[in-house]
Amino acid sequence: MRFRLPCLLALAGLTAAALLSQDQRPEIPLWKNGAPGFESRKSEPAEAKDYWIRNIHNPTVTLYLPPKEKATGAAVVICPGGGHRLLVFNAEGRDPGEYLAGIGVAAFALKYRLAREEGSPYSLDKQPLEDGQRAMRLVRSRAHEWGIDPARIGIMGFSAGGEVASLVAFQDGHGDPNAPDPIDRESAHPDFLIQIYPGPLGIPDKIPAFAPPAFLLAANEDPCCSSTVVSLLDKYRAAKLPVEAHIYAQGAHGFNMGYRSPFVTLQGWPLRMADWMADNAILRPAAHKTAVGDDAPRALSMLAPLSGKGFDDAAEDVLSAMRKRGAELAVEGVALVAWFEGESIQSWKSRMVVVGKLKNEPTQNSKGSNLLAIAYSKAAEMADTLKASGSNVRPPMTGEVGWQGGIIVPGHAGYWIAAFSGGKSEEDVAISQAGLAAIH
Repeated sequence: MRFRLPCLLALAGLTAAALLSQDQRPEIPLWKNGAPGFESRKSEPAEAKDYWIRNIHNPTVTLYLPPKEKATGAAVVICPGGGHRLLVFNAEGRDPGEYLAGIGVAAFALKYRLAREEGSPYSLDKQPLEDGQRAMRLVRSRAHEWGIDPARIGIMGFSAGGEVASLVAFQDGHGDPNAPDPIDRESAHPDFLIQIYPGPLGIPDKIPAFAPPAFLLAANEDPCCSSTVVSLLDKYRAAKLPVEAHIYAQGAHGFNMGYRSPFVTLQGWPLRMADWMADNAILRPAAHKTAVGDDAPRALSMLAPLSGKGFDDAAEDVLSAMRKRGAELAVEGVALVAWFEGESIQSWKSRMVVVGKLKNEPTQNSKGSNLLAIAYSKAAEMADTLKASGSNVRPPMTGEVGWQGGIIVPGHAGYWIAAFSGGKSEEDVAISQAGLAAIH
């Protein structure tokens, strides 16, 4: 099973980015001379108050770039919501931008023109699409400058911003090779789509074959947009295209990044997005591609000694060996097996099992037992163990628990970890060693 520490991940992902204030973020106009057809309004200032921005006539992107040593090469254009009357920029532009930068993703929060604002000269199906496509093209045109892989640029939308994202994602977005502006020669098509309680506009009756892989999320009781997620899921499945959807029981509409939500599930939803990005190789650094451009996760080469088995089968071999050794030593406790690729720990998978019997089974929302509580408190010790193993990168604590009894074995493209907690230190180590012996 997967077992995570949401608070640690949130802190590790956000701490560095949160040190930068919004005022320090670069903001770049989409068009040097103003939006086409509305150049005369270029100098009109936007109106900002509290959490929102409106009166946008010179659309821009605000940059949230990760530190170079943490960058994965992935990028996301973020479209905040606000009903096309305003933009909820702080909670749905700045906050996701800082979160994404914290996990190594370059983020660009889009201030697009508002078609439903009082007196607006813009239409829903034209200017928001133009702004979204231009933002994608701008980011792709400067990919080298910003350390971005041009084949890993996605778009993310909240509520009405999800409608902008849909308009962009479900059109082919080909660039014009003869365009006088080099930016317009770039493709505007996103490589992946993240929709957080998106509105219904911009979604075609049939999802085109070129539609990007999608991550969808909403609360079931959302009167606006849960049905949009369900509809999108059905259409993606009908088109046989990659999609992942999360429907939460509570939360209504507008829970943003979950930071202020009273619901634990919604507080942790960004972790599910990060999981999806990792599982789909979006967070893999560009250096992890093979020389021939193979996009398959390189961690698969670690599994070669296991006769082609995938992680789940290999993990079961390890855990079975740990159970057996635990029984021989008459030790009860908790066993974990995990692997991550490279040394930057962008991809991390694990399984955990109880060996013997504990007072309660460990679960996602409960520590379950004294032993598991101890495991929580010792999470940082796995980082020290890794550092001692020769890696020059300390794990950013992006998920799983670890123990002093953990053993780490380097593979061709990453590391295997086996860890046990419950017995004496030498017993824990012996059980962990037995688990990794199943790999070798």
